[in-house]
Amino acid sequence: MDITLEEMKEKSKAGAGLMKFVQALIGYCDVFKEVKPKREKVPNCTLSVLPTRWRTKTPQTSLSIV
Repeated sequence: MDITLEEMKEKSKAGAGLMKFVQALIGYCDVFKEVKPKREKVPNCTLSVLPTRWRTKTPQTSLSIV
C-alpha cells in the first residue's frame, strides 16, 4: 500500500496517528537490528582493553610523582 501520511490524514485522523506510530516502530526496529550486534561486542572489547589501560596508567602515575 503506497499512501503518504498526508493522504492518510485526509481520510482518517486516527488512521494517520496509527500509521505514524507504525512507521516509528519500523524505524526503531531497523536501528535495533544494527545496534544489537554492536552492543553484544562491547563486553568483549572492554575486557580486552582493560589490561592495556592498566599498563598505560602505571608509567603516567610514576611520571607525575617525579
